[in-house]
Amino acid sequence: MSKQDFDAWWDYSDPRKTEQVFRKHLLNIEEENLDYRLQLQTQIARCLGLQRQFMAGHDFLDSIEFELPKEPQICTIRYLLERGRLFNSDNQRALANPLFLRAYEKSKELEEDFFTVDAAHMLAICVDLSEQAKWSKKAINVASKSKDPEARAWLGALYNNAAWTCHAEGDFETALKYFEGALEFQEERKNQERIFIAEWAVARCLRSMGKLELALAKQLQLLEDRRQHDFKEDGFVFEEIGECLLELERADEAASNFEKALFLLAENPWILENEKDRLRRIKRLANL
Repeated sequence: MSKQDFDAWWDYSDPRKTEQVFRKHLLNIEEENLDYRLQLQTQIARCLGLQRQFMAGHDFLDSIEFELPKEPQICTIRYLLERGRLFNSDNQRALANPLFLRAYEKSKELEEDFFTVDAAHMLAICVDLSEQAKWSKKAINVASKSKDPEARAWLGALYNNAAWTCHAEGDFETALKYFEGALEFQEERKNQERIFIAEWAVARCLRSMGKLELALAKQLQLLEDRRQHDFKEDGFVFEEIGECLLELERADEAASNFEKALFLLAENPWILENEKDRLRRIKRLANL
């Protein structure tokens, strides 16, 4: 198994707390456990990246780089992945891509399917649109054939990423097949939050295909299902309901949904930082 005990301690919604847990554990590692320690330290760098402390993350990786073994080991692969993720999150994809490619090659050499899929998945995110489908297919191929359950667990995310690549290329039929594959995968896993996300994506693709009534019905059902399961309201669902209503020439109904979407999405730090034009458009459509 390629993963370590500390991988189960991740709380991606709270990277600061996870960093504290990892740093505390770091103090108790025996000196002879070099590979284990280095792997853990790469995850501390990842915590810093998720907190958008990119320079601190790079500095932390710099501090362990000289300890990396000459022969490829998992700690080296993790180092390459996390260095690449720091660059990617900081919008420096040209620096990230070679690192992900090296991680992909080394993990294949070691027959570490989980990290092979991770690296291919990151390349599918970072490379030019024309190359994304190729890397998505590579990742799906490795994950689907792997005997490692942790590698196979990537399939939901991989189907989703491949779907969005096809969607961006305007191949909505293929995108829908991938979105439906992601939904089926999440239903098998019985993770309700991820099921809801996958259902939203299917409906979003249907809108792109011009199937507006069906897309609207699915988003309205999703809104009700989230309420029935006591999930908090989702701004993306309200935004999509608004978009469907707008295209169906029901602008007044759309406006109230855009208003709810604006209120909820404005609470999202990533949206606030990266989607200012989107928020301005939603505000205009909400007649505010």
